[in-house]
Amino acid sequence: MIKNKRGLSVMVSYILLISFALIMAVIVFAYLKTYVPKSVVSCPDDTSLFIKDFNCSNGELNITLKNNGRFSIGGYFIHSANDSTQEIATDNMVDLLNPAGQNQTKYLSSVAFSTSTENVLKPGEEVTNSYILADSISFIEIIPARFQTEKNRLRLVSCGGSVSKEVVSCTP
Repeated sequence: MIKNKRGLSVMVSYILLISFALIMAVIVFAYLKTYVPKSVVSCPDDTSLFIKDFNCSNGELNITLKNNGRFSIGGYFIHSANDSTQEIATDNMVDLLNPAGQNQTKYLSSVAFSTSTENVLKPGEEVTNSYILADSISFIEIIPARFQTEKNRLRLVSCGGSVSKEVVSCTP
């Protein structure tokens, strides 16, 4: 009976090794679970901004936007593409914003309607912004954005569900 003890110790070592691996997996999972946000910050469903009118002349693009949603809007993201075969506009136009405009300011990578961090464009209101073009563009996309407070932090939230796309053939 003493001769058969070697097999038992090898088996105990395998059980301990597998138990240790499982315990480490549970610890790593519990630790990494805290990094994933529990809820995604999003805009209300009825947030909408559309391109009412645009005018392109002398290398300047003037865009009139109207809030046709039910909530106030704080700003928007604007992207363009110079290839009409592209499906998504990828060139950020925020840096092309005309600094002489009164109704807008640059905020991070978006255009805000005022210098304060408030949603100032009420439902039904319109605003006109102008952009100085450096290259020709085929179409633009506008994504509305709102300032919202989540967990006592003010955040700029992209309303990606209400993208407004307009074909615009402009050259500088």
